[in-house]
Amino acid sequence: MKEQEQRDQITKHFENNFFILKEVFLEMAAETAWPQVSLIGFSNFCQRIGLVDGLHLNLGDVDRMFIAARLVEGEKQKFQNMNRHMFFEAFCRVGMKRWYDMGKGEFSKPADAVQRAFEHLKQKWTNDNWEGWRWKYAYTVPVNNTLNANLLQLRQLYQSQLKPKRKFIDLSDATQLISSV
Repeated sequence: MKEQEQRDQITKHFENNFFILKEVFLEMAAETAWPQVSLIGFSNFCQRIGLVDGLHLNLGDVDRMFIAARLVEGEKQKFQNMNRHMFFEAFCRVGMKRWYDMGKGEFSKPADAVQRAFEHLKQKWTNDNWEGWRWKYAYTVPVNNTLNANLLQLRQLYQSQLKPKRKFIDLSDATQLISSV
């Protein structure tokens, strides 16, 4: 973007909305390729909040924005997935494509389109507030004391459920374990 005033306004929009976008990134990364967001995760995010409408923005556009955000200037390397700053850039690109589109969209300035993208995100984004729940209920002294008091037995139970040559249990194993107790 060539106009410094537009760039400054977009930067201000990101500063004002950093926490919601960071929350979105963390949830998307947790659902896909932690600590990054995959193409499928980003496409699902854009569809989930209604950015993809088939008229102003389609999945092909989202794919192109994802690819463009993964390029690192000065390097010829493309990353497979997006880290946080790449996710922020892709969100900005999608917002500009959706509401600005080189002056052919609803807004005549890219900064206004990015502001509209954040307004849209705030209106449409829903999550389960997992982090708030964790700090209120899971990360407490009584829970920690209970965990520490039973750590040996929990490790033995966990080890008993591991399949040969695996270091983790999957959801079906965990479900079976809980339902058998």
